[in-house]
Amino acid sequence: MHGAPAVAEGAAAFAHFADVARPALVDGAVGAVAFVGGRPVSAVAFALREDRIVTVSVTTGEDRVRALDLAFPDG
Repeated sequence: MHGAPAVAEGAAAFAHFADVARPALVDGAVGAVAFVGGRPVSAVAFALREDRIVTVSVTTGEDRVRALDLAFPDG
């Protein structure tokens, strides 16, 4: 996706289908993981430069999300 409107639409879709979205480090980057029925179904990671988001990476699919290096702030 490129451009603010497309990214905003993608972010809304990420949140829409999740029961819960939790903040996380996703492969070392600031992000969030969405869960449905307690299962991680998608993850989003943000690359920052000079206090601006320059890249948004979205991973979908439970197996692909579980393969990521995820760290949650609450343990």
